[in-house]
Amino acid sequence: MRIENFTHFLGKNVKTIEFGDQIVPNRVQGDNKIGYFFFEEPFIYFNNSINHLYFLVDDQDIIIEIYIYLNVLIDKKFYQTFIKLYGQATELLVNDGIIYDRKPVRIRNSTIKKTAYEVRNGKFEENPVFIKWNKAGYEVKIVMKYDKNVSEILFRRTE
Repeated sequence: MRIENFTHFLGKNVKTIEFGDQIVPNRVQGDNKIGYFFFEEPFIYFNNSINHLYFLVDDQDIIIEIYIYLNVLIDKKFYQTFIKLYGQATELLVNDGIIYDRKPVRIRNSTIKKTAYEVRNGKFEENPVFIKWNKAGYEVKIVMKYDKNVSEILFRRTE
């Protein structure tokens, strides 16, 4: 299966989409439900492997948001492909220094570390941490986590 533009699924009923091998409702968040698609074979998305994706639906099972987690940082080629699909990014932010960096704290069975960064507008070559496209009816956001070597992509319906 080859899908490049997940915005086509926004506003559709999740039950009508033949996508993935299994739909698993996960939990309720307010009036919305979160679930995910599993793939028996990894799904290739711009040369990156995806084993599942998350979605948020309303009380009518209409898809509001789709989340994709990549175990890589997106590269310039991936970014340029998104420019071809969605046009120039509305916002591209890069780190411009640390505001604070708290020591890790152990809470129950988790370790939490809080860091806040100063950001500024920048270019892709400056290692962006956040990229956003505002389009009519939807938005696309990419968060790049360099310390974890992952990229998170969100497709959100805005109407």
